[in-house]
Amino acid sequence: MVRINDGVTQSLLGCATHLHISRSKCNFIGRIIGPAGMSVKQLESDTGCHILIRGRGSVKVQQRLRGQPGWDHLEEPLHVLVTAVDHNHFDKLLSSLQEIPIVRHLLTPAHDDYKRCQLMQLAIINGTYQGTRHFRIQLDSFKSIWTPFQVRLTSLKSN
Repeated sequence: MVRINDGVTQSLLGCATHLHISRSKCNFIGRIIGPAGMSVKQLESDTGCHILIRGRGSVKVQQRLRGQPGWDHLEEPLHVLVTAVDHNHFDKLLSSLQEIPIVRHLLTPAHDDYKRCQLMQLAIINGTYQGTRHFRIQLDSFKSIWTPFQVRLTSLKSN
């Protein structure tokens, strides 16, 4: 294994990086996962990386799982693990590195429009969505809900 700057680890199987989650009042786990896991699925499909939340506080029943094989990450601080598995080493590194700023962007609590979009998606899933006169959006398809998020995602990828 080779350690690359910014905590990226590269091996023959793929690339991985850890992004530590700070302890604050903001629910970063919910912000990354999103309603019914939709946000993390969208991130994974857009970038080709796998996103895992690991460490203390990542699962609800950690006392029972602590010390069992495969659950060693519960001894580490809370973090996001971003991995990429491709055949070409250069592609692995690029796909993993492009994901890091996107996830870091979600870890800043100042993005209320992203949170509002997630809450609107949850209301649509639950069947309780009622459009307001201040914040209307076209609901022709689920893709229209992701439009503000995708604009932000493409601007981060270009930086």
